[in-house]
Order: sequence, then C-alpha cells, then structure tokens
Amino acid sequence: MNSFLLRLAHINGEFSERNRNRININSIDPKQKYTLVEDDCCKINASNGYLVLYRIKSLIDFGDIKANTLGGFVESYNNLAQYGNCWIYNNAKVYGNALVCDNAKIKNLAQVSDNSLIKDNVIIMDKALIFGNSIIYENANIIDEFLGRNLNIGGSETWGKRCEICGEFQCEHLDRYYNSMRINSRTLIGDQFG
Repeated sequence: MNSFLLRLAHINGEFSERNRNRININSIDPKQKYTLVEDDCCKINASNGYLVLYRIKSLIDFGDIKANTLGGFVESYNNLAQYGNCWIYNNAKVYGNALVCDNAKIKNLAQVSDNSLIKDNVIIMDKALIFGNSIIYENANIIDEFLGRNLNIGGSETWGKRCEICGEFQCEHLDRYYNSMRINSRTLIGDQFG
C-alpha cells in the first residue's frame, strides 16, 4: 500500500478493501480529463460501513471546466467517465456503482449512488438524492430536495422541490413536476401512455 493510503488508513480508521482494490491513485492515463486529489477526501456513512470519497481535479480544459478546477467527490474512477463534458461540481458526491457520463452534470450538494446511471445532458443539483437502479437521461433536470429510487426519467422534465419518488417509476416526454409531490409503488407516466 502506498504512503497516501497508509496515511488515509491512519486518519480514517481502517481503509476498506473495496476502496483499496478500486483505486490506483498513482496511475494516471494520459487520456484522462481528471484525477483524484490524494489529500482532499471525505468519509461518508454507507449501508456497508464507511466509504472514502476523493475530490476530483480536472487535468485539461473541456466544456465549461478549465484545467486544475476542483470538483466534487467520487468513490473511484468508475463513478465519472473520462470522456464527454460530464462533471461533478462543488461538494456533490457520486459513489457505489453509480456512473455519470456523456454531458451530465451533478452540482451543489446532490448525491448519486448505488447502481444509478446519469447520462446525456442531465443536470442534478441542489440537495437531490438519486439512488437504487435509477437511470436519468436526455435533458432531464432534477433540482431542490428531490429524493428518488429506481427511477427511469428521460425527456425534458424538470423535477424538484420536495418531490419523493419510491418504487418502480418511469416517466418520459412530459414537462414539469414541482412542489411537494410523492409517488409510490409502480408508476408509469408519459404522453404515449395517456
């Protein structure tokens, strides 16, 4: 184990095997657009113990990001694609098997976890929480205090302000969902279904 991982293990208690096997901070591919910052990490409580998340730092200019810009936090290189203009901003966190790719943006205090896939031109921001087996795609915007599990959302929808969606949910090609909404169980919404 390199000296950084030894320091991290000392600071954070025991270093999980999961992180040790998923991250090789010393190997940087010349095609990478970002790297993990060794000395800027946080520890979060997850269902299977504590996870260590690392702040990301851009290596090149792309999209609206300039080289050496600090971003949010990831558990490993598996959480943010090295292609496209996707980025994790501010103190947003992506971990577990979640993946952000294409031109998707995760901002502010948003969190994406479990097996979620965030792709295309999606923006997830504020205090939104996306988890489970969610897929968010096309031009969807998830904002404010949104809580969603096992979602399938696409089109140009805007979701936000204390929305909670649980269970199996699919929505395509509608307009806007906002303000204190709760959807439970198996729900399918879309213009082709109405």
